[in-house]
Amino acid sequence: EAEKFMEDSVDLPEKEVVYGYMQKDKKKIAGKLKFVLPKKVGEVMQTTDVSKTEIFAAFDYITK
Repeated sequence: EAEKFMEDSVDLPEKEVVYGYMQKDKKKIAGKLKFVLPKKVGEVMQTTDVSKTEIFAAFDYITK
Protein backbone atom coordinates (compact mmCIF):
# COMPACT_ATOMS: atom_id res chain seq x y z
CA GLU A 1 0.00 0.00 0.00
CA ALA A 2 2.93 2.36 0.64
CA GLU A 3 3.98 1.97 -3.00
CA LYS A 4 0.51 3.03 -4.18
CA PHE A 5 0.68 6.07 -1.92
CA MET A 6 3.99 7.12 -3.47
CA GLU A 7 2.51 6.82 -6.97
CA ASP A 8 -0.39 9.14 -6.18
CA SER A 9 0.23 12.81 -6.83
CA VAL A 10 -1.31 15.95 -5.45
CA ASP A 11 -1.56 19.26 -7.25
CA LEU A 12 0.20 21.84 -5.12
CA PRO A 13 0.08 25.60 -5.54
CA GLU A 14 3.10 27.36 -7.01
CA LYS A 15 5.81 28.23 -4.52
CA GLU A 16 5.21 31.98 -5.00
CA VAL A 17 1.59 31.47 -3.87
CA VAL A 18 2.69 29.46 -0.82
CA TYR A 19 5.32 32.06 0.02
CA GLY A 20 2.69 34.80 -0.24
CA TYR A 21 0.51 33.01 2.31
CA MET A 22 3.53 32.50 4.56
CA GLN A 23 4.11 36.27 4.54
CA LYS A 24 0.68 36.73 6.14
CA ASP A 25 1.55 34.50 9.11
CA LYS A 26 0.68 36.23 12.37
CA LYS A 27 3.74 34.77 14.12
CA LYS A 28 6.23 36.83 12.12
CA ILE A 29 8.88 38.53 14.25
CA ALA A 30 10.04 41.98 13.12
CA GLY A 31 8.74 41.22 9.63
CA LYS A 32 10.53 37.85 9.43
CA LEU A 33 9.01 34.39 9.36
CA LYS A 34 9.59 32.26 12.45
CA PHE A 35 10.64 28.66 11.84
CA VAL A 36 10.82 25.81 14.34
CA LEU A 37 13.23 23.29 12.80
CA PRO A 38 14.16 19.81 14.00
CA LYS A 39 17.81 19.30 14.96
CA LYS A 40 17.52 15.71 16.17
CA VAL A 41 14.88 13.52 17.79
CA GLY A 42 13.39 15.52 20.64
CA GLU A 43 15.32 18.72 19.90
CA VAL A 44 14.34 21.73 17.80
CA MET A 45 15.69 25.19 17.12
CA GLN A 46 13.77 28.41 16.50
CA THR A 47 15.04 30.86 13.92
CA THR A 48 14.02 33.74 11.71
CA ASP A 49 17.19 33.43 9.62
CA VAL A 50 15.73 31.59 6.60
CA SER A 51 15.94 33.29 3.20
CA LYS A 52 13.36 33.22 0.43
CA THR A 53 15.91 31.27 -1.64
CA GLU A 54 16.18 28.62 1.08
CA ILE A 55 12.40 28.39 1.41
CA PHE A 56 12.04 27.92 -2.36
CA ALA A 57 14.82 25.30 -2.37
CA ALA A 58 13.00 23.37 0.37
CA PHE A 59 9.74 23.61 -1.58
CA ASP A 60 11.50 22.33 -4.72
CA TYR A 61 13.05 19.47 -2.75
CA ILE A 62 9.76 18.21 -1.31
CA THR A 63 7.84 18.59 -4.58
CA LYS A 64 10.27 16.82 -6.92
